[in-house]
Amino acid sequence: MIQPPRRSITRFFIPLIDVLTLLFCIFLLSPVIKAGAEVKAIPAVDNDQLKQERVRLEQDLQRLRADRRDILQGRLAVQVLQISDESGKLYFYDPAGVSDRWVEVTAQNVQPIIERARAHAGDKAVYFLILYPRPARGETAFPTLLQRRQYDRWFAGVAHGFEVPMAHL
Repeated sequence: MIQPPRRSITRFFIPLIDVLTLLFCIFLLSPVIKAGAEVKAIPAVDNDQLKQERVRLEQDLQRLRADRRDILQGRLAVQVLQISDESGKLYFYDPAGVSDRWVEVTAQNVQPIIERARAHAGDKAVYFLILYPRPARGETAFPTLLQRRQYDRWFAGVAHGFEVPMAHL
C-alpha cells in the first residue's frame, strides 16, 4: 500500500511564527510612524513673521537690560579699588586728594574708607570692586594669597568682589 509522506507540524508553524513576528513589529512601530506623519503636517511659517518677532524680542531684551542697569545703578554704589602690579598693594582713588589722588588702603585706614563710602552712597548699598593688576605683558605675581586673604578680611563686613583678568584664571 502506498502511504502519504509524513508531514511534521513544525513545517506549518515556523512560517506562521515569522509572519506573526513581522506583524508584531509593525504594531510596535505604528506610533513612531504616526508621529512622523504629524510632524510633516505642521504648516510652514512665514520668514517675515519670524524676522519681525525676532526684532521685537531683541528690542524687549535691550529694554529689559537697560531697566536692570537703571535699577542696579539706583540701588548700588560701586567703589573701585585697584591692586598694584609692582607690590600687590591696594589703592583707593580719592578725587578730593590734593597731592596724590591714589591712596594706599591699609589696615589703619580701611574702616574710614568704608565709612566714607557708606556716607557718600546715602541710601544705596555699597559694593567694593577690587581690580586685579593688568600688566602690559605676561602675568603679575600679585596679589599673593596672603594679600588676597587680608583684603577679604578688611572688607568682610561689606559687599565686595574681585575682578580677575582672564590671564589669572
